[in-house]
Formats: sequence, C-alpha cells, structure tokens
Amino acid sequence: MAKYESLPTTAINPDQTTLPSHNLPELVHLDDPATAVMTDFTHTPAHIISPNKSMDDALNEMKATGAHLLLAIDQEGHLRGIISSEDILGEKPIQIIQEKRISRDNIKVDMLMRSAEHIFALNIETIDDARVGHIVKTLTENKRQYALVIGKSKSDNQTMIRGLFTLSQISKQLHMDL
Repeated sequence: MAKYESLPTTAINPDQTTLPSHNLPELVHLDDPATAVMTDFTHTPAHIISPNKSMDDALNEMKATGAHLLLAIDQEGHLRGIISSEDILGEKPIQIIQEKRISRDNIKVDMLMRSAEHIFALNIETIDDARVGHIVKTLTENKRQYALVIGKSKSDNQTMIRGLFTLSQISKQLHMDL
C-alpha cells in the first residue's frame, strides 16, 4: 500500500485573494483582437440543452442562465443545432402549432432550432489574426446574429466547438448599436 504524506498548507490573505475572471472585457474597439469578443468554451462552459426537451424547458434554461442561445447537443455529445430566445418568442411556435395541430407543451427544441447544417461557423485558425471589426463585418454582411467558432481536435481529428460570437454581445462591448 502506498504511503501518503501530508502536503504543506499556505495562508490566505483575504485582501489579495480573488477568483480568476472569465468575463469578456467590458469595452473593446474594432481594432482589438477578435478573441476579445468571443465566448471561449475552453474557459466558459457552453449553455446546452437536449433537442428532445420542450420549448418551455429551453426558455427556462435561458432565463436561469441569462443566455439567449443554447446549443442543442444529443446524447452522444454531437451538435444538432442552436435554439435562440428569438426562436421561442417569435413566430415559429405559432406556425408549428397551426401546421402540426399540436399544443404549445408538445413543441420540442428540435422543431424550433436552426439545424447544425445551417449554422454559420468560423474556423479558429481564421480568428487568430482577426480583429473585432472583421467579426462585425462578417456577421453583418452575412445577416447573422451569431457564429460558432470551430477547430479540429488534435487527439482524434473531430471538429470541436471552440467558441461563439454574438452580435448582441459585441454591441454591448463596443458600446455601439449594431
């Protein structure tokens, strides 16, 4: 059996002890690095939901977390789509109720979400040298509110979701209406 020894301890000075900040900078400029406005999923966990959950479950998750977008991830951990608060609070649910003749309670995330094949994405290598202005131009020119940032995993060459850009977050950080 292994013999374990006690580790040395250290004192805490309350005036000099803080948690690391994972928040994005409050103010950025168009010439700042694009990463200054990216929600980096290697530092901040993504807000997720199962595609099989109800629309109301998604809305409750958004309210609880303060997120306006949820990644719809299946049981195997694969991205199936993105659902936004706009999808839930807009016209889509009414159209589904009328077309499928179902009640609001029966509307699932996968009925409202933008499927993975239709999600706008940028490669992480492209982001490395990009500026905030590039991201704003890309999103506005393509009439998109958000874009995922993807890259290849070194271990198994799978595509990994690395982060997210949202026009609303960038607007807040630029202190500018986009």
